[in-house]
Amino acid sequence: MRRIKKIMALTGLLAALFTYASRAEDICTTPVKTGSGMVRGSHETTNDTCVWRGIPYAAPPV
Repeated sequence: MRRIKKIMALTGLLAALFTYASRAEDICTTPVKTGSGMVRGSHETTNDTCVWRGIPYAAPPV
């Protein structure tokens, strides 16, 4: 009985992780409106992060 509970808990944890991983890509690629226009990110699978490139955050150094 104890082994079944461990297997059930592990199965639930794995299901939650796979659900989050597939959702992360949707979140990253959803267009976002900024003051400069619409921006769409990309999902980096190597370290599971969202990346937005080419956004001017500040003025360049003088």
